[in-house]
Amino acid sequence: MFLQVMSAAYTEEQLDGGDSRVVLRLPAALAPVKVAVLPLVKKDGMPEVAQRIVDDLKYDYNVVYDEKDSVGKRYRRQDAIGTPFCVTVDGQTLEDGTVTVDELVFTAWHTPGHTPGSVVLLCENYLFVGDTVFQGSIGRTDLEGGDSRKMDESLRKFAALPVPAEAQVLPGHGDFSTFGQEAATNFYIKNALRNA
Repeated sequence: MFLQVMSAAYTEEQLDGGDSRVVLRLPAALAPVKVAVLPLVKKDGMPEVAQRIVDDLKYDYNVVYDEKDSVGKRYRRQDAIGTPFCVTVDGQTLEDGTVTVDELVFTAWHTPGHTPGSVVLLCENYLFVGDTVFQGSIGRTDLEGGDSRKMDESLRKFAALPVPAEAQVLPGHGDFSTFGQEAATNFYIKNALRNA
């Protein structure tokens, strides 16, 4: 079976100028490395932002950080080993918190409280909230790294996000809801706003 998967995934692409490159198109579930985080350059704060993203993802996914060579060469390296997702941190990331994952653009907001590195990600009309917010609830703050004061600050930030009310809220586990529903009915968000 291993040989069959590797044979089906192995691809040689022809490039302009007659060159070719090897691409390993592994199914995402079988890829040993799930995400590569690539700062566009090794300066201007991009490596630090990229490292924060790695730190946030490393507990759930096998993540690599790569800053060696040009970003094009780094993408090619990841293609060659079958990495399904590459996150690029660039100048736009520093301006407004957006990152590019292949062709999708994500806006990220740091929301510590459940963990120090918690983030909320907006992509199109989907808000990936991890364990910051659940339908009608929030992530725990009584575990190592949790901080109820920071969670309250993050909930106030969450309620003020420039996100349409109909955006789908997708937690790390549990049922989906909408941004409008959580802003209007989530007891913990309403309580954090009252205690501001």
